[in-house]
Amino acid sequence: MTSSSNKIQDENCPHSSTAKSFSLPSANRNAGPGPVAGGGARGARGKTDISVLVVNDVPDLVALMKELLQQSGYDVLTAFDGQEGFEVARAEHPDLVISDVAMPRLDGIEMCRLIRAHPEVRTIPVLLVSAKRRDSASVIEGLKAGADDYLESPYDPMRLITRVAQLIERKRADDALRANEAKYRQIIETANEGIWMVDMEGETLFVNQRVAEMLGTTVEEIVGRSAFQFVFEEDLGKAYRRLEERRRGVFGQSEFRIRRKDGTSIYTLSNTSPLKNEAGEVIGVLAMFSDITERERAEEDLRESEERFRSIFEAGPMGMAVVSLDARFIQVNRAFCELLGYTEPESLSLTFPEITHPEDVNADIRQAERLFKGEIDKYHLEKRFVTKNGETVWANLTATLIRDREGRPMYGLGMIEDITERKRVEERLKSSNEELRALSARLQLVREEESLRIAREIHDELGGALTGLKMDLSWLDKRLSEPAKEMKQQKMQAMLELIDETIKKVRNIATELRPAILDDLGLAAAIEWQAREFQNRTEIECRVISLHEDVTISSEKATAVFRIFQELLTNVARHAEATLVEIRMEKQNGDVILEVSDNGRGIKESEMSNTKSLGLLGMRERALVFGGQVHIARAEGKGTRVTISIPHD
Repeated sequence: MTSSSNKIQDENCPHSSTAKSFSLPSANRNAGPGPVAGGGARGARGKTDISVLVVNDVPDLVALMKELLQQSGYDVLTAFDGQEGFEVARAEHPDLVISDVAMPRLDGIEMCRLIRAHPEVRTIPVLLVSAKRRDSASVIEGLKAGADDYLESPYDPMRLITRVAQLIERKRADDALRANEAKYRQIIETANEGIWMVDMEGETLFVNQRVAEMLGTTVEEIVGRSAFQFVFEEDLGKAYRRLEERRRGVFGQSEFRIRRKDGTSIYTLSNTSPLKNEAGEVIGVLAMFSDITERERAEEDLRESEERFRSIFEAGPMGMAVVSLDARFIQVNRAFCELLGYTEPESLSLTFPEITHPEDVNADIRQAERLFKGEIDKYHLEKRFVTKNGETVWANLTATLIRDREGRPMYGLGMIEDITERKRVEERLKSSNEELRALSARLQLVREEESLRIAREIHDELGGALTGLKMDLSWLDKRLSEPAKEMKQQKMQAMLELIDETIKKVRNIATELRPAILDDLGLAAAIEWQAREFQNRTEIECRVISLHEDVTISSEKATAVFRIFQELLTNVARHAEATLVEIRMEKQNGDVILEVSDNGRGIKESEMSNTKSLGLLGMRERALVFGGQVHIARAEGKGTRVTISIPHD
């Protein structure tokens, strides 16, 4: 294609339709150009992805160039002057603009300036084509206006197609680069971490929006200023040392406090890497910043909490120990060492079973195993410890499980309260109570023995004397003289009746002091007799449900049960307002069980716990002497049920 017939010729004559013409390459000569529809017409986009806008004021030349581009697979848009070309470019956003330079209304160079000035189309490549303005000044003017290439006419059609392909490919690459830049810029601008770029002198080259938010300022107020201006004063020395390390090629993590615009400070953690230019030379430092203020505050709170705990732990009056999951002491305080007599190093070489009294080891180990497995978070135990010199001390142990952040057991914290003196007081009190109960039992026994003696003496001596007196009076009555017999007999009869009444009262007194039936026939018979006597005296029905005759208990225990029973019947008569009493006695699990129920108003809670109720207290004390119990409760529905249990022999 070296002949003139194979070159496109542009004579730059805008008003002559024949002045501008070109011949297609030989392979395409038979196709012929189609007519162009009227001035200002524009072609619609075709089915391909790449569109080219052809701007020329000569319709025939536009038609021929359109056909050439379409044969090469491009969609073609058309315009017939620079102003129209600019408007088509804004509306259609073609991939390339091919424009003549000399055109009416607006030439190609001015159109190029408009395109480059408009943000929506400024990236579209422009190829200027001219036959008239081919001098270097025109070329330079076109390139300064923003043209991407300048093609002189006449030109080989294949050269045009090659230039078009090159410019479109370059646009694609530029678009991809801009897309990547936009994507990475978006990532940088929306990153949760701050990005700060400085040169080797510490001057800020770039920061993202996150850094500005951290500092409470704007990006513009940071860029161009020394990064050291934003470092907290106390950390400046460290910041200068870190920059010196970066100059030597040492990069890594750093923690700084950065001063905000309002004067407050935040803690930051930065990861640094070298910032390089296109030649691969290190020109500065790229730092990725994280705001760790909350973490630092939490760590400070934790340190303060640990310090407070350490102070409490060390100076506390109560023994404290941290125990590992294998039962070894990790840490002990002064009070712990003083309690057990070991030094701290000696304590740390021990396990808690080694300082526990042998009788308490199993109970402690069972609870500790549950604690260390995470089944429980805390347990309380009264246990005995063995000191270094072999003495036994009582302590109230509170063991608490300490877990890690994931909730896994780490170790146990034991708090040991010395209760040795309290235990000694309790033992003395227990011993004193046992002595008092023994004394009470002895007094009861002495009283019963005295009652028995008095009853026998009244029955035998006084009863015998009265019986003898009655016999003597009867003898005298038979020997009185006849004249005064009737009056004397009346007197004698009155005396005899008085003696009979006295004998009856003596027997009742003797029975009250000690019922002979209890000694002669046993507890069951005595209870049944007493119930019958109570019913006769009070008209309250006594119903004996069951009485085991083969109950074998000692005389002292039988007397205690009988006296409790008597006191219960007295309380029913005085307070219960009952009409029925039911009585049961049986053997059960090695105990003699006597149950007495009434259908009265029912005992109140305040009456059961009244310490001034000597009757209830006496009943309980009588049972406790023999290891028994008295249980008082409201019966179902109404009434009161009292259960006495005494171990049988």
